Amino acid sequence: MLNEQLRRPPLALPGVPVTYVALTLLLAWSFQAAAISSGLDMMHLDEAPPTLWLLLIGMSFSPALAGVATQLLHHRSLRGMGWRIRSWRHLGLGVLAAFGIVTAGQLLALALGATTFDATVATGHAAAFLGGSWAPGWFLVPLYALLASLAYTLPMALFAVGEELGWSGVLIPSLARRFPYPVTCLVYGAVWCSFHLPLVLFAHYGLDMPLWYAVPGTLVSMVLMAFPVAWLRLRSGSVWPGVVFHGMLNAAGFYVYTEVFQPGSSASGVLVRGEGGLAAIAVCVVVASLLVRRSGRGALL
Repeated sequence: MLNEQLRRPPLALPGVPVTYVALTLLLAWSFQAAAISSGLDMMHLDEAPPTLWLLLIGMSFSPALAGVATQLLHHRSLRGMGWRIRSWRHLGLGVLAAFGIVTAGQLLALALGATTFDATVATGHAAAFLGGSWAPGWFLVPLYALLASLAYTLPMALFAVGEELGWSGVLIPSLARRFPYPVTCLVYGAVWCSFHLPLVLFAHYGLDMPLWYAVPGTLVSMVLMAFPVAWLRLRSGSVWPGVVFHGMLNAAGFYVYTEVFQPGSSASGVLVRGEGGLAAIAVCVVVASLLVRRSGRGALL
């Protein structure tokens, strides 16, 4: 059942999601257009100058700015956006669920030959992070993956909060009052993908994926990832479980596991590994199916 906190104030006005999506895409696409015209390439972010990073930060906070503007325009209040931490259990669940999803996707990609694992290299990274080789590699590497991901989650959450104050604060609850849970997730996921679309088309957001696959792969993966984010928001009544979930996804997927697993030599591996790869999509299909079943007939309202 929907957390009672979301019943105040009413967020079911038809104009709320429409206004919110329009403002978000206008702001985000403006920042992305400026960044892309300045030479942004997501495959070489480590070489990006400070001005590009400022534009990316502006893009990341566009959903939050649009959410605040939408709330003030329609409700003259910021109440109902889920500012409070109402459940530490859901906060922890958000962190662990994201780590589990990314880990399962990485292991499946490894099993399918899309990535490789060098135990010596991985153990070296783990030992450097954990202060030495004081335990066997089979213990150090998983411990490193978990602790390093947790360490990176907080800085990654600083970017994620700019998105989730909009997605989880306004869009998800406003959609959930009008549509059943699966439809809410489908619409939210499609908007989430649209938010990133210029980066996918013009800035290698899909990294080494070919463009013909990067667009549908990003769409499918974000629609599926919308299911756990929406579930956490609607069950907890707070934006913060979604924030830490989002932060852990980026921390584990883009920083930690890139040190543990390396791309395989197979040409088709590019379609399997990564955020929009078939391995991650397969894991997310299972997670989304379980959440729909857990939510009864697919309606939380």
